[in-house]
Amino acid sequence: MQQAMTYPEVDAERLPDSWKTSVPKRWGHSLHTVCSRTCSFPPRLAHYFIERYSKRGDTVFDMYSGKGTAPLEACLLGRRGIGNDICPDAFALTYAKTHPPAKLSFFRYIESIRRRLKKVSTSNVPSNVKLYFERSTLEQILALQEMIQSHLNDVDKSRRNFDNAMFLQALMLGILHGRTRFSLSLPLPHSFAMSPSYVRKKVEKEPTKFVAPKRNVIECVKIKANYVFKDPLPATFRRGAAYLMNAADVNLNETADMILTSPPYFTAHTYAWDNWLRLWFLGYDFREVASRLLHTDREDVYLSHFTKVLKASYNLLNENTRCFIVVGDVKGHVPTAYLLADLVEKSMDIGFTVHRIINDAIDQRCKYLYGDNSHAGIQKDRILELHKGEPSEPSTVVWTLGNQSRFLSATETGIC
Repeated sequence: MQQAMTYPEVDAERLPDSWKTSVPKRWGHSLHTVCSRTCSFPPRLAHYFIERYSKRGDTVFDMYSGKGTAPLEACLLGRRGIGNDICPDAFALTYAKTHPPAKLSFFRYIESIRRRLKKVSTSNVPSNVKLYFERSTLEQILALQEMIQSHLNDVDKSRRNFDNAMFLQALMLGILHGRTRFSLSLPLPHSFAMSPSYVRKKVEKEPTKFVAPKRNVIECVKIKANYVFKDPLPATFRRGAAYLMNAADVNLNETADMILTSPPYFTAHTYAWDNWLRLWFLGYDFREVASRLLHTDREDVYLSHFTKVLKASYNLLNENTRCFIVVGDVKGHVPTAYLLADLVEKSMDIGFTVHRIINDAIDQRCKYLYGDNSHAGIQKDRILELHKGEPSEPSTVVWTLGNQSRFLSATETGIC
């Protein structure tokens, strides 16, 4: 398929108050650091679009919420942030960020769990999972896994206990693998779990370097929680919502005033495989989750899915609103933003009009790739701006929002 139409374009650096030029890369509230996940846009990008194109009290929706960046940023800015994702790990992270417990309540909850933890046998744990953890550390992980599930399944549960359990679950996803002093696995990436076959080769090649650490898991959770809770919630914070649905079938009991989302990139990413270890912790088989996801190199399949997604998005939005879709260029294919723009323009029943495409070059130094592959991966994101009706004029973006203006180091956050 060849690009047949042209659209107004602008580079992200040239936008007023742009996130690319106004603040450092690690700008953001500490709640954003719950867990690192591949292919997530930065908090400063979410802040820019939410602050500029919505107002306090609005509802902002992300139908591919990933680790919950956009819904959380909306909540921090006094909007109702709603996230949806078909990946269970993404749902868990989005829920935790849109329903954060009070710090004191959460630490009391952790202490109550510590007193009740019981030793759990590792005999039924798959060998691929055992490879990543020291035995006593794994026993503690299993004990926490069991207790979290019992709290989430409790029919008489209180909302406070449910939110605390969901938040603990999210923090466990954040420390399950990584390289910090509170990570639980062999020294591996934070954002994705390397394959067992790759890890076995690393262990065989460098047995003294790749050693699973013996950890006190509760203490590691506390360390991570202290980083995450470092910034107090602003007075503007508003609780949001999280859903676990296919984006093509999404059906909310409310409407939205803005959509900001980043769908799966055409042919580029395998979210279930990247998060197979986290999915194991949540009680899922990554292969079953993968069967639900959109991962294709066929344009007809990809565009058929997005015809449904765009129609659903249009119906969810109130009149005179905007939809922003962040999609990257995939090597060897027409840039996905143009495919989606052409789909909108040529369709008789999607409803949106294409306003413009914002070009956002990716800093290649911020990517994590296997080996020496600096030339690989996504080189440029494009943000497709769609309109429903005639949206109002945008607002000025404020970058000094109380404690949200502090910048976190990679050591603090446990992200690359």
